[in-house]
Amino acid sequence: MRTSWHLLWGSGRGSLARLAPQTRIACAAAVIGTCLLMPAATVAGLAAIVATVVVWLWLCRPPAAAVRDAALLGLALLSPILLLTPLIRAAAPEAGWTAAAASPWSVVVHGLAVILASVAAASSVSPSALRQGLAKSPVPEIVALILLQIVQQTSTLLSETRRIAAATAVRGGTVPARTTLSLLISIPKVWLPRIIARADRVAAAMDLRGFGEVKLEALGAARLTPLDALAIAIATLALAAAAALRLGIG
Repeated sequence: MRTSWHLLWGSGRGSLARLAPQTRIACAAAVIGTCLLMPAATVAGLAAIVATVVVWLWLCRPPAAAVRDAALLGLALLSPILLLTPLIRAAAPEAGWTAAAASPWSVVVHGLAVILASVAAASSVSPSALRQGLAKSPVPEIVALILLQIVQQTSTLLSETRRIAAATAVRGGTVPARTTLSLLISIPKVWLPRIIARADRVAAAMDLRGFGEVKLEALGAARLTPLDALAIAIATLALAAAAALRLGIG
């Protein structure tokens, strides 16, 4: 995506921002679970997935460019899976084209829904809110620390990659084709050492500041309100309804 992953965090302007960070994380997990449980091969399931994603996007209100780029990225990554339909049809010709396309279609729909829901969820929490939410979530502290570092270091890696790409483009390193090929071969020799050196500096700074020695909750965490309890209840009901629809209950 062209949208910076670091700038995406906390960029949403939806009403979900009024909830506690841990509530937003729990609701995001429930929405993703709901999208995965809904059967995409049925009309009711597909309509439920679309409605869930639309409502979630409306509640989070991420930047339109981020939603567009995420949708295009999802389609580019997942659409080729539909090409497996003829192979499935050839393996079981008696099932018909509809049955052959059911599984690839489900993978595409579920994958695209999860991508959009994840982007919206990321826009609803800033890096600091993510830390506060993980401090109050039932997640092992070591896992929370690793997730926080992934969020932090991803932005660093993207920025480093953009700087190298910009410097290469300014120096005409993209033409002709032979130059491009030589560049692709030599990039690891430049990119990897820079990334490793930056990782060493970050590790040294973390050790100096005693990272991991202080509990996350001691750094501050938000308390739940009745509105948070209502949001969690609604998300839980949606997840239960998705499970019931998946199992054919009701």
